[in-house]
Amino acid sequence: MHPHLHTKHNGACEELMNALDKCQSVNYSLAHFYTCKFKINLCDFGSAKGFLWKAVGMCNDDKTALNKCLREQRLLRTKANREAANIKNKKIREFWDDIDANS
Repeated sequence: MHPHLHTKHNGACEELMNALDKCQSVNYSLAHFYTCKFKINLCDFGSAKGFLWKAVGMCNDDKTALNKCLREQRLLRTKANREAANIKNKKIREFWDDIDANS
C-alpha cells in the first residue's frame, strides 16, 4: 500500500509522482508510442489507452522509481523519529533515575 503521495513528507518525490501521473493519464504524449507497432496500436483504443498502457507495463519504470523515492523518504523520517524518541527516552530515564536516587 502506498502512502499518500502529495503530502509534506514526500516533497522530494514530486517530480517522480508527476512522471507517473503523466504516464498513466489518458492524454499521454503520442511520442512515446512510436517505439514499436504494438505501442502505436494502443493509441487506437482511445479512452481505453490509459488502462492498456498500464496493463502492458509501460509505467513500471516510473512506478519503481517512485517506490524507491518514497521508501527513501520513509526511511529518513523513521530514522529522525527514532533518534528523537531515543533522546526523549534518555531524558525520561534520567528523570526517573534522579527520582529513585532522591527517594
